[in-house]
This record gives sequence, C-alpha cells and structure tokens, in this order.
Amino acid sequence: MRLRRVLRLFVLTVFILIVGGVFALVYYGVESHPLVASKAKLTTGDIARAKQLKVKYDPRQLKERETSILKVTEKDLNILIGYMIAQSSQADRVYSQANLEPDVGELLFTVCLPQMPIGSYLNLTASFREVESKPRLHRIAIGRINLRGPFVRPVLFLGSKLAQKMNITQELALALEAVKDVQFRSEEFVLTYEWRADVSKKIAEKGRSLLVSDQDRGRLIEYNAQIARTAGKINEESAPLTIFMSPVFALAQQRSRVNGDPASENRSAILALTMFANGRPITPLVGDQSGEHIVRPKRVTTTLRGRTDLPRHFMISAALVALADSRLSNVVGLFKELDDSMGGSGFSFVDLLADRAGVRFAELSTASAEKAQWVQQRISESSDESVFMPEIGDLNEGMMQKTFKQRYRDTDSATYRAEKQEIERRIDSCKLYYN
Repeated sequence: MRLRRVLRLFVLTVFILIVGGVFALVYYGVESHPLVASKAKLTTGDIARAKQLKVKYDPRQLKERETSILKVTEKDLNILIGYMIAQSSQADRVYSQANLEPDVGELLFTVCLPQMPIGSYLNLTASFREVESKPRLHRIAIGRINLRGPFVRPVLFLGSKLAQKMNITQELALALEAVKDVQFRSEEFVLTYEWRADVSKKIAEKGRSLLVSDQDRGRLIEYNAQIARTAGKINEESAPLTIFMSPVFALAQQRSRVNGDPASENRSAILALTMFANGRPITPLVGDQSGEHIVRPKRVTTTLRGRTDLPRHFMISAALVALADSRLSNVVGLFKELDDSMGGSGFSFVDLLADRAGVRFAELSTASAEKAQWVQQRISESSDESVFMPEIGDLNEGMMQKTFKQRYRDTDSATYRAEKQEIERRIDSCKLYYN
C-alpha cells in the first residue's frame, strides 16, 4: 500500500511538472507583438537573385577535396532564407530576419499563431558566436524565455539526443568536419568548406531514408515496374500521361484491397509517375542496393492536353502535395512561373492551371480512404484526361515580366485574382472533383 502511494505521488509529480512546463512555455513563449515586425514580399528580382546564388555556390561543381569559400552579404542571406521559407507549407505564417555583426550571427523568426488572449506570436532567436573558426550557439530565446551561456547546454543536449534518435549523428559530424572556417563580419557571412562527395552521398542517403520508408520504397519499386511494363508496349516517342496513370492506379486499387491503405498506395503511385514524367529514375529515392535490380522504364515523353510540359507541372505539384500539403505546391508553382517570366517561356496561366489541377488531384487522392478509393476507381477505369484536367484554351501565357506587370500589376491585383478564380472554376467542373 505504501509503495503504491509513493508511485501515485511520483506519477502525479511528473504530470504536474510536464503540464506546468507546457503552461510556462505557452505563457512566457507566446507574445502579443512580433519580433520580426514585417515580412518583405520577395520580388521577381529577389527570386532571380536566390536562383543565381544557388547556381553560383553549388558545391557539385567542385573537385573532390577542393576547398571553396562562400561569401554572402546580409541582404543576400535574408533573400535566400526568405526564398526557402516561401517554398514551405508554412510560408504565410513565418517571418524571418538574419543579422550579421563582427563575430556574431543572429537568426530571428516569428511564427504567427491562432488568436489567443495572451498573444498571437511565437518569437524565436538563435545567436551564434565565432569560436575557433566554428559557429557556437551562445543564446536561444523563445518569447520571454532567454537562455544564454551554460543554460544553452540543455538545449544542445536535447538536440544531440534527437540526432541519435534520428540516427543522423555520424552524418552531422561529417558535415561539421567539412567546415574549415566560419566568419561573421559586419553584414557578411563567410564560410570555408571542403567538398567531400562521399559525405554528400551519405547525407543524401540518410535524407532519402528519412523521406522514404521501407514500405514506401517497396511500393515505389512496384509502381515503377508497372510503368516500365506499359512503356515497353509503346512504339511512339510520346504518349498521353493517362496511358500510364490508368494501369498504375489499377495496381494501387488491387494492392489497397490487400493492405487496406489506399491513401499510401496513391501517394507512392503519384511519386513514381512524377519521376517517370520528368525522365528521372526512382533510384535516387529508393537507393540501389547490392544485388537488387530496379528496372528503368523506356523513355516515353508524356503529354497532357496535347502538350509535353503540362505533365511535369501536374505531377510535380501532385507529388509535393503527396509529401507535404497543397500550400507548398501552390507556392512552388507560382515561384516557377515568376522565374519563367524573367526569360524563357514566360508566365503562363496554363501552367498554373496544371499546377492547381495536380494539387487538387493529390489532395483528393490522399484525403481519406474513401476518397483515395474513388480516385483509384475513376482513374483506373478511364483514360479520358478531362476527368481530372480541364480545357486550357483562352488562358494567357508566355508573358514576360514587363507584359505581366502591364496586364496584372502583381499577384494581389483584382485582375490576377479573377484569372485564378477562372482556373478554380474549370477544375471544379472536372468529374473527379465534383464527386
């Protein structure tokens, strides 16, 4: 009896500590004012600059063991961070700012929360000092909770435990080993690193294992094999995307009857079709284990509404949703079109229609077991692309930056919103979406 009372008291104490800790974190962490007061909207020039920096500092251009120096101004660093956040599913809720001073680098984030009596903003700060040519976390703040010096150690300890749990400790150590020198200067960040292809490969393999589970890996191999069987029967250089979708989703329907998980089957089917439509093998996703043969389908250019570019828009957007959510894909699709308006094919509402149709397709395919089965049935029994992809006529495309600004000003204008509403109306009219 006495032991039982002690155990009850212990459990109650732990419960109170956990609840109290959560309450304290919410009470002291959530604030009524944002730390990053405003979010500057990325211009088409900013997008082009981010893309230039990614190409300029792509380490794959280096030779093995070659040392390179990366220099980024504070302004460019903020553009790069903003560009990465804009491509995430939380783009409309996260504000960021990077500050660079001699020997100190600081990252500020504000996360917009649902309206609460105590505030609506979660403000985060991480400050790094340059110590022996390496960045060292010396301060972290969550709202009014401010940890610095030795009080940061528990955070680092929890971070190391998380890395161990995720089994990425070795990869992190190798990445840090490649960093030879870090300098925080006034409005400039300088990184000296050694390019190691083997380290990059290990990190990529670990990222792949975190992205694709063993079950998903098996599914991808099965759907890839089905695509290869279909491609082997085609003698022409191109074929409608639906020629490949129908048998793939018929296989998904068959597998779902056995494992009872149609949403996961659809997710893997979409990913396999995306790789094929873009002319990419699935090996980067599933690995190439010794003694295992993974067939590469014969190259067949896919078409959608008679065009070879639209399958890529449709399937990439669908895959992004299958792995994340619709907002991620919407932003990526828009940014792709804004990039194109700087040159090349120009801004295209036809491409945006394909992007949005892909988003809606994946949302429906993975929303629930019932809806996933509905998609499997409709796609497997028909090769009519109008079931999921509307007509593209009368939509403006091929607009360069100057023409886009003259017609629509920006993406917040009433004329632009009217075009987006027309796109949604057309998609809504497809049989797959008005079930």
